[in-house]
Amino acid sequence: MYTMRYRVYVIFAFSLSLVILGSNGEEATGRNIPFTQNDIDIVVSLHDQVRALNMTPVASDMVQMSWDQDLMEFAVDWTSNCLYATKDNTTTDLWPEAGQNFFIAAAEWSDDFHYSSVLRWLRQQELFNYEDGGSCSDFCGEFLQIAYSKTYKIGCAATFCPILETATREIYEDATLYMCAYYPKAPREPGYRPYQAGPKCTNCSEPKDTCTDFKLCTNPDRQMSLRDRKKRDAEEKEKAEREAEEAANKGWSLMEIIISAVTGGIGLLAAIGAVIKLCKGSAVSPSDTAVNQSAPEEPAQPPAADEEAPPPAPEAEETIKNGKAPTLPVEPPES
Repeated sequence: MYTMRYRVYVIFAFSLSLVILGSNGEEATGRNIPFTQNDIDIVVSLHDQVRALNMTPVASDMVQMSWDQDLMEFAVDWTSNCLYATKDNTTTDLWPEAGQNFFIAAAEWSDDFHYSSVLRWLRQQELFNYEDGGSCSDFCGEFLQIAYSKTYKIGCAATFCPILETATREIYEDATLYMCAYYPKAPREPGYRPYQAGPKCTNCSEPKDTCTDFKLCTNPDRQMSLRDRKKRDAEEKEKAEREAEEAANKGWSLMEIIISAVTGGIGLLAAIGAVIKLCKGSAVSPSDTAVNQSAPEEPAQPPAADEEAPPPAPEAEETIKNGKAPTLPVEPPES
């Protein structure tokens, strides 16, 4: 009787705390467990080994994974709510959606959680049928996430919860909630195959991909953090736009732009932008055409018999010497 009263009191107190903190559960109620570098290495290595060695059939396009600090912080924030449920809106300025895998156990923290969670998710492979178009006989979404070949970033977290609530309102006491967040998120459409079957590392998606010892596709771009990669992409876009503006303002000819783009003088985006501006600036207005048509030049009269022909113009003389067509000056396009 005492135990029952205590349990009712605990549930009531927890429910009251949710009301006070807000129904969205955004305030922390658990104690986060900091991950060491050894924890991080275990997580990444486990995922890479499972993806390289446990896919049936073998994957030809599986990529290597790496740790991401922002995904870890996302997992820390969510698990601190002590809610065993997926977060509905995972959109941030770094990713459109993040995958989410969960594991709970009524136990204190140890690094066994890393192994237990991945093995639990891997067991869902028994419900997955690749040959049948990627169908699942029951829920196997967590396996699909670790098997999704395009996922290359991961961040995990663990929180000890005195009281943990599930999506179905079940209550656990003194439990540890473990979560891994992934990018990109695996599609969850029925019958979706998370990877392409074939010999390992034979169908990598990027030209500069190489193979790891586990025969996973890897390249330096995917090893960058999501934040650093976004910053680099923004800088490259800004540089391309600046080069396009500079090229257009210089009044380069079409041929000069093409040659510069081919030889690496300016980027392809810069060349395209310069060509567009050049074409806009070189258009002839209707008024100019009307003036030219209304005032045609009179044909030149041949010199009299007793007059000598005038000497050729310097441009024509130079053209005759060099055997080249005269080059007309190109005015910069209107901005």
